[in-house]
Amino acid sequence: MKSKAIILGLVLVGAITTAEAAPLATIPVFGADYNAQSTSQDYPSTFPKTPLTLDLAPGTYDLTSTFGITLSSGGDDTATFSLPAGTTAYMQTSINGTVDTALNIGSATETVTDGTQVFSFDPATTTFTTSGGETTFEVTTDFNLSAGDIASYTGNFQITAVPEPASVALGLMAIGAFAVLVIRSRRAQA
Repeated sequence: MKSKAIILGLVLVGAITTAEAAPLATIPVFGADYNAQSTSQDYPSTFPKTPLTLDLAPGTYDLTSTFGITLSSGGDDTATFSLPAGTTAYMQTSINGTVDTALNIGSATETVTDGTQVFSFDPATTTFTTSGGETTFEVTTDFNLSAGDIASYTGNFQITAVPEPASVALGLMAIGAFAVLVIRSRRAQA
């Protein structure tokens, strides 16, 4: 009976350690209906307005960013959503004040004629390790919009803990222990 309790405990620990990690934080990034009046304009923004600070335990984390734009021509012209001079991406994420270029999203010029179109960019993910303590995160967006046209954008960045190899190994051991328990109980019944 004691061995069954130990094996059941291992199974529970394994289930907990191998479960997908819930995000520690999700920060929305959005800009609503930017309208370039008579001249093209740049629209830089920072999210959140003050950097997000998390007190992280020592370990490895994933940071994933997503970004998409809705572009509308203001009449019978072609609307253009492009990078301002001197920038390398529509969305950049920084960790502790350092831009992580693996998270730069979008650089292609997008256009739409006579209407509205949604452009989605593939998510970007980077993995970082911290020795623990306060870690700050910030997203900057910037784009140039052609005169007389309208654009809005949405996105987010999400921080999740990466399971340590020892946790994964413990989970696999628990699954193996559960399999042994099932086999033994079937043999005992036969």
